[in-house]
Amino acid sequence: MASVSYAGAGAVDAVKCISSRHRTRSVSSAVASGVRTGVEPNNSIESILVCPVCKASIAGDGSSYTCAKCEKSYFVQDGILALTSKSTALGEFSNEEMRELLRAAEDLGWQKALATHVKPKNPAVLDLILDPRRSSFLDLLPYSAGGIAVDIGCGYGGISLQLARKYRRVFSLDSGLERLGFLNVIRKQENIDNIQAIHHENASSLPFADDSVDLLVMVGVFEYLPLAFPEQSIRDVQHRVLSELHRVLKTGGHLYIGTKNRFGWPYWKGSADHNRLPFGPILPRALAGMLTRSLYNRPYRIIVDSLPAYRRLLRDAGFVDARVYWPQPGYQFPQAFVPLNGDAHEDRGPTRGSSPGALKRHAVAALQALGILKYVVPHFSIVARKT
Repeated sequence: MASVSYAGAGAVDAVKCISSRHRTRSVSSAVASGVRTGVEPNNSIESILVCPVCKASIAGDGSSYTCAKCEKSYFVQDGILALTSKSTALGEFSNEEMRELLRAAEDLGWQKALATHVKPKNPAVLDLILDPRRSSFLDLLPYSAGGIAVDIGCGYGGISLQLARKYRRVFSLDSGLERLGFLNVIRKQENIDNIQAIHHENASSLPFADDSVDLLVMVGVFEYLPLAFPEQSIRDVQHRVLSELHRVLKTGGHLYIGTKNRFGWPYWKGSADHNRLPFGPILPRALAGMLTRSLYNRPYRIIVDSLPAYRRLLRDAGFVDARVYWPQPGYQFPQAFVPLNGDAHEDRGPTRGSSPGALKRHAVAALQALGILKYVVPHFSIVARKT
């Protein structure tokens, strides 16, 4: 039986207390000292990038690239490779608010911009950018200093910046041009040369060659994918995207997904999901769709799945080796990982943090003894390997 590692609220509060005093300085120094700079010229990018439309090779001079087959051209705008012209606003700020943040970051510096524009409006965003726990899932993976990592749905770039300290080259993809712009400001101001921001919106057609990537990261992204393809069934979207991720991974490469559990205990207590529907995920999908159309005039398309469903999706896409963990306290800022694979020796995650209350410990132990803990935990950290 897998052993359980606990990470309680006390440790989280301590991290928040420390980060509120030293957040900007510590991340700035980490970026400056830990990230690889000037380690790889642009010409090596061409061996990895391909045309997202026809998958043929592209060539260019660093400011623009042209497909050798369909002759479609792609331009680098202020350091961001533009593969789409559409910018979505799925983040915590509107596109106009993000443009104000970008202007402040360029005029005042990104650290002061966070203090003056982000902290007063939405302080939680600071943790998305600066909290070192964002990349603690790397403890579950083999170290790959010379590898290629891709952060899909990178947002403001918090995980990408931490990946850049571990990987030779990081590609950061997002459909929000303004969010990518903020990551790019940090990259330029901190002289980080191994991150390439890419404005891209189609996760089912990635701009990477076959067998070219060592690590793919999707944190809080997989559940939103059906929104981008409203004309397709949810299962078709999920399968197409996972098959595409399998295509670009090298043999032995890893996919990491941080997401929620459809049957996690918060939903049984009536918590609302990303569709703003209480009890939403545990309801039959048809009923959930009827309710969201009635209440919000939109379909039910932000989807989380159960443990067996995730395993089945991964297997159907070609991933035959998948490990699943319960990230504590959650997948956005994990401090500990509880293996849900039935093998105690696989618990390779960090164990720092204090224990939760006695009642919760007893409840978790009871669920584990009954063999159902893995089906009702709130969040999943999924590590799948291409073999």
